[in-house]
Amino acid sequence: MTQHGKAISIQGVNAIIRDMDYGESREDTNAVPHFNIRFDLELNEKLYSITYSRPVQADDHFAVSGDDYEPLLQALEPDQALTAKNQYSALTEQALHAELLPIAESVYEDIEYHSPDQDEE
Repeated sequence: MTQHGKAISIQGVNAIIRDMDYGESREDTNAVPHFNIRFDLELNEKLYSITYSRPVQADDHFAVSGDDYEPLLQALEPDQALTAKNQYSALTEQALHAELLPIAESVYEDIEYHSPDQDEE
């Protein structure tokens, strides 16, 4: 499932969610499955991809990963002094999560609480 072209603003910086995809993964057959949701964000004509992940059916929080995570935060950073040092603030990181985390949580709740087994009942 994908969603194209959703405009968002993070600390006054405009970005577009170009693509969003989700699924489950396991490190191996005995591992706990994880729910992963990938966001492809366009910012200043550059595409960044980050993934939120959490264990399936566990009371746990999402973790974020991806090679583009820190470059995205640096691109979103409004403080030019930090930008000049290729750094970003905790406020920028919080603002990113404030925008994307509710989407990830909503998709997780919609998908994980409706398993195929429920269709058979």
